[in-house]
Amino acid sequence: MEKVREILRERMPAALGARAPFVEIGKSWTGVNVNPPSAWVMPVRTDFDGEVQGYLAGMHTITIKFGVAGAEPDLVTDEALVYMAAMDAALEASWPGDWAGTLEHGSVLRVWVRSHDYGPLFERGNMIARFPEMDLVIETAEEQ
Repeated sequence: MEKVREILRERMPAALGARAPFVEIGKSWTGVNVNPPSAWVMPVRTDFDGEVQGYLAGMHTITIKFGVAGAEPDLVTDEALVYMAAMDAALEASWPGDWAGTLEHGSVLRVWVRSHDYGPLFERGNMIARFPEMDLVIETAEEQ
């Protein structure tokens, strides 16, 4: 998870252009977004492949949730699209060496984005927010 946070911090600003990078990238979504735009990188599940002999092969799903806010629904939606595209670009710009050290034993085989979910708009007073999610999969193999 820390690798994902590091890659987003280092590579997203270039992909965002003039827009502000995430104010913070936390580890747990609490349901509160005090300082938009903010993001959270959270482990969701690990699936193992029992067919692989001699290795512990896993697919680790990580959800990256972020929050954007504003006064106009269309602008909030546009911001969500821009930040999602920038996250994609940051992760795409990573190379295999960026993922070295993610595991204590073993290696990262592949990393890919499984899905984008833009979610509903939320309104409170004169503020509108959206909390999109990206599911990232990290495929690993560890010697047993």
